[in-house]
Amino acid sequence: MRNQSSQPDKRKEEMSSTARGSSSRKKTALIVSLAVLCLAAAGIFLATVFRGGTKPTKAEPHAQFVEKELTIEESAKAYNERAVRVAERLVKELPNFPEPIFLLGYVHYEQEKHAEAVKVWEEGLKIDSSRPDAYQAMGLMALERGDYDTAISYWRRALQAEPNWPGARRAIGLALMHLGRVAEAVPELEADLETSPDSAQTHFLLGDAAFQLGKLEDARKHYEAAIKFHPGFTSAYYGLFKTLTRLGEAEAAKLPLQKFQAMKSRERKAKREGEEAYDDLAAQRRILARTYDRAGMVCAAYGKEESAVGHFRVASKLDSTNAECRFHLAMLHEKRGEVEDAIGMYQEVSRLRPEDFGPYLSLGALYAGQGKLLDAEHFFSRAIRFAPNHPAGYRELATLYLAARKKLDEAETLAKRAVDLQPSAANYDLLAWAFYVNGKFDEAQDAARRALEMEPENEVYRSRYENIRARR
Repeated sequence: MRNQSSQPDKRKEEMSSTARGSSSRKKTALIVSLAVLCLAAAGIFLATVFRGGTKPTKAEPHAQFVEKELTIEESAKAYNERAVRVAERLVKELPNFPEPIFLLGYVHYEQEKHAEAVKVWEEGLKIDSSRPDAYQAMGLMALERGDYDTAISYWRRALQAEPNWPGARRAIGLALMHLGRVAEAVPELEADLETSPDSAQTHFLLGDAAFQLGKLEDARKHYEAAIKFHPGFTSAYYGLFKTLTRLGEAEAAKLPLQKFQAMKSRERKAKREGEEAYDDLAAQRRILARTYDRAGMVCAAYGKEESAVGHFRVASKLDSTNAECRFHLAMLHEKRGEVEDAIGMYQEVSRLRPEDFGPYLSLGALYAGQGKLLDAEHFFSRAIRFAPNHPAGYRELATLYLAARKKLDEAETLAKRAVDLQPSAANYDLLAWAFYVNGKFDEAQDAARRALEMEPENEVYRSRYENIRARR
């Protein structure tokens, strides 16, 4: 049973100083959202590296490491300096490897030291020029300073490195709209929808573009889609209000206007309360925790597992709400065969993010491996509850029942649902198994044949198909 990786953090924390915080608040919501995407994309890359892994190096006592790393002055400046030192230490420990260099660049980036970030990333790109996350970040910084042509060139390079890099075409479309080249922005945004059809931001930008081009019915369609995929998208309601008004539908325009005014009022109140409650020191602790988390992922990627454990533990102590570092620590415990530690950490992640189905899948797999079928059933069922349109929970629960020879009718139903959601070779093979144990041999053979047609070189699928044919 396969574990599901966590979604990277999609929140952009406030920066360290009051001056930087004031500057950040002046950025548009779309630019901030692109910054979030950029950081999330970096997390995607690091998670991929982390899961790859290499041969372990000499063990390091992580308990002492954690205690030593937490002896830090209680000031925002000290947290910033510590973040830089953590990344610089990895650069020295792993010379000529790109990941620590790009990590250092992100530390500078989060502290809004953009010139330093670009300088570091350029050094990293000399080692590995195919890093879309670095181009994405440099494009964002160019966008923030109003250098839209440079931003576009960076995002084009990100797409050269990875044609489906998340949000790059959306960002190009935004920059083109800032340049007044609205018609050119449309195909970029439409291309983004091909890979992210549920993106409220892309639909919103297409709505704005269509409105500016006088295509009011298209504008209506995209604003409504933005609201559908993100009901709290305040600006989309205003865009829909403008469009309906221009179309002469004054009565219909009243509802989105009322929604916009009510949401805007709540946003202003939340902003005032947020500014009053803002804790610069706590924000810096969270940023430093993210640095330790990323450093841990780099260490794990190069086989420094004890050091990785230490970094993850520091991150969890610095930020009691950071689910990512706990998920990464759980994954590492699981990889090392430390099952009880992995279970404990996945449970912490579930406590912090109860609607995230990934930890439930991991917990179900671990309990199934221990032969604790009721516990495994419980967590796979929770995964289905929180992700009813994802095939993984159905697939894992069906596999559990089939392997245990229990609830076989339900296993068949679950396997059918997995195929409906994702008609893959693996799911058809599972369905063939379910049909077979329930005595439905014709259906079993047909499902097994579908799996084999999709992956004709797969010996497991071929063996199941031949066995079903032979035993009919």
